[in-house]
Amino acid sequence: MSQYPSEPRALRGRRYGRRRGAAAVEFALVAIPFLFLVFTMVEFGRFVMIYQILTDAAREGARQAVVESATPADVETAVQNLLDDCTLSGATVSVSPSDFTPLWLGDSVTVTVSVSYGDVSWISPIWIAGSPTLSASSMMYVERPE
Repeated sequence: MSQYPSEPRALRGRRYGRRRGAAAVEFALVAIPFLFLVFTMVEFGRFVMIYQILTDAAREGARQAVVESATPADVETAVQNLLDDCTLSGATVSVSPSDFTPLWLGDSVTVTVSVSYGDVSWISPIWIAGSPTLSASSMMYVERPE
């Protein structure tokens, strides 16, 4: 016979019955930070993707601007076409200088594309005060003959 008396049958069920909801509570405590981490990673990936799209659009606009017979309207159309292909709306395009007629070989043209991150975010950026503006610009030199 054992040195400790065995537990009566009536007490055995009570000990395990008190732990019935412990798994649900533990899951709730672990799931909330885990889901927050997952959604934050997804949103950060979206942030980087939007920035890359803006950079690519600015570069494409600058490439369009430096060729002969380009106009600022052609540049804005090229940028908007790329943004539409990427299903990104709400971006603003700025081209500097606004008139291409006095440009010669070696002059620079800058294209800037910007968008409010709150307009393109999948999840509302509650962790950021306000809505940051993502902006990318590209500068190239004109290739027009003198």
